[in-house]
Amino acid sequence: MSDDSFQVGEGVVEITPPLGIEMAGFHKPPGNERRITGIRQPTFARALLMRLGRTQVVIVSLEVIGVSRAFAQRVQKLVSRKTGISASNIRLCATHSHSTPALLFLRQWGAESEKYRDFVAGKIAGAVELAKKDLAPADTYVGSERVVGGNFNRTVKTWKTDEKFNTESTDNERWLDTILHALYFLREKPKRSLVWYYFSAHPVCYTDDKAGPDWPGIVAEKLKQRDEFEPAYLQGHAGDVNPGNGRPWLGDPEQVSEAVYNALHHAINHSTLVRFNDIRLIHSEHVRPAISPTAVIGWG
Repeated sequence: MSDDSFQVGEGVVEITPPLGIEMAGFHKPPGNERRITGIRQPTFARALLMRLGRTQVVIVSLEVIGVSRAFAQRVQKLVSRKTGISASNIRLCATHSHSTPALLFLRQWGAESEKYRDFVAGKIAGAVELAKKDLAPADTYVGSERVVGGNFNRTVKTWKTDEKFNTESTDNERWLDTILHALYFLREKPKRSLVWYYFSAHPVCYTDDKAGPDWPGIVAEKLKQRDEFEPAYLQGHAGDVNPGNGRPWLGDPEQVSEAVYNALHHAINHSTLVRFNDIRLIHSEHVRPAISPTAVIGWG
C-alpha cells in the first residue's frame, strides 16, 4: 500500500439512548417532558476517516438532534489523544433527528443527559478507532440527483427550487434545495464500499415517545436490503425545510424514505469518478443572530 494513495475507513457504533431520558425536538413545558418509552430503530455514530499522504481527516455523523460546541471540542481532544489525528481535522455533525436526545442545551426542548453525553463521547472515539483499522485504498465517486416529493419549505405556500437558482437570485426569494448529494467510496473486497450522503430535510416525521433516526433510518434499511450498502446520512436541515410533499405537514416516513432512496440509488449508480492530489479542511466562524423568546417557541 503506497503512503500517498487515498484511503478511507469507516467505523460504526451503536448509541441507542436508554429509556427514560428526554427526547428533543418539540417544545414541552416542565412536567410534560417527552421521555423515551421505546426504541423504534437503533441509533448510531458513524465515523469516516480519509487519509492522503500524512493528512488525516475525520467526519463523524451522529444520529442525535444536535451537539454543542463544547461537546465537539471535547470529542476532538479525546479522539486526537486516542488516535493521533489532529483535533482540528475532526468534524462532528448531527442528523438532527427529532426522535433522539440533545447533546446541547435546549430550554424546554429536551434536557441534556450528562450520562448519555459522556457515553456518546466515548463511543465516538471507538468509532474513529474502528475507522482507522478499516483504512483501505478507495476510488472516490460523486453523484447527485433531484429528490421528487422529498421536501418542502414549510414557511410559505410557494417557493422556487434550485432549478431556477442563478447568479441573479436574491435572499429575498424563498428557495428550496431538492438535490441529494452522495459520496461513494469504491473499495476492493473483502472491504465494504462506503456511501455518505446529504439531503436538505428535517428528520421530523415522528412525534411519539419512541427513539430512532427518523426517515434516514428507513432509507438506510432500504439501501442495505436492496443495494447492500449501509449509508451514512451527513446532516439534516435545522431551518424551514420539512420532509415530504407537505401532506402531512411533518412528512410521511414511508413516502419520504422511498423518495430519498430512489434518488440515492440513482446518485450512486450514476456517480462520476473524481481524482485529487490533496485534502484540505476549510472552515469559518458563523455568528448566530439573536433570537427572541417568541421566535424560539416556533423553532423546530
